[in-house]
Amino acid sequence: MNFIEIDKKNMAKAIVTVPANTPVFMLNLLKYKAKADYGNNKNPPFATGQEAYFKGYIPAFNMLAANTPGIQPYYLGNSIASLVAPANKTWDNVGLIEYPNFEAFRALLEHPQYSVIAEPHRLAALEDWRLFVTIKISLA
Repeated sequence: MNFIEIDKKNMAKAIVTVPANTPVFMLNLLKYKAKADYGNNKNPPFATGQEAYFKGYIPAFNMLAANTPGIQPYYLGNSIASLVAPANKTWDNVGLIEYPNFEAFRALLEHPQYSVIAEPHRLAALEDWRLFVTIKISLA
């Protein structure tokens, strides 16, 4: 089964589970569509899912994130090989974004411009997506 939307029940659970004022790292596993899907748009702005993500979604996301101090893309890399995973499940990219707290992530998603300038590119780009909320564990 493929997923490209945030589940409202999981979001509600995260809101009460993630400690307040605790930095979070959002782990993204990204699989792009071969052809970007902008629905009925006869002249889509980008041809491939990866183009829609890199040239549409990321710039829009960064513009919105600039309004919230502490939102920082931490890592984006190519997924090259799976060592412990089903053979038929692969990802194109892995991303890690740092937020000062979960509320900053939620506020970014609820920003009125997110659904206008960012979300359409994400939906057009992604064939499959996993998004995990993580908090740092002290090893000391």
